[in-house]
Amino acid sequence: MYLCYQSKHISMNFNSFLRINQIIAFAAMASVIIISFVMYYLMSTMTYTEDEFILGEIFLIVNVAVIALSFVLTRFLKGKIVDATKNAPLLMRFTAFRIHLILCIAFYEMAGIMAGVFMYISGRIEFLIISLAALLLIFMHFPNRMKVKTSLGLSDRELIEGLD
Repeated sequence: MYLCYQSKHISMNFNSFLRINQIIAFAAMASVIIISFVMYYLMSTMTYTEDEFILGEIFLIVNVAVIALSFVLTRFLKGKIVDATKNAPLLMRFTAFRIHLILCIAFYEMAGIMAGVFMYISGRIEFLIISLAALLLIFMHFPNRMKVKTSLGLSDRELIEGLD
């Protein structure tokens, strides 16, 4: 795999790299939105017992813990994945950024989907707030030109010279 980064035949356009990462983020946000709305609709057509509603309190604690752990874990992973490739070739740094982005988005997407499923199981509307929080966290990681440049510590000149 390391040989791929050394090859002179590989070239990447920064705009296409950015567009692919944005599509990944859009797909994750769409999945959280769709799951939340479908589960909300299904929840509104059901009747719940008191036991199921009380079980929702346990689910709330679990879901909040998962989203908090995801937040902490993504901060930790940035130091391990992106910062570890500071002196690497540019393509390797882009790959590290994409891996970090996919992991971050996947953790938050998991918390959002869990909230939708827990909402359906327990009938508690509070899980919509957790889904919105997960959606907001995915949106905060949404890649744009400035975010990629600052995360990788790049200048415009490095982008032009490194990718051509």
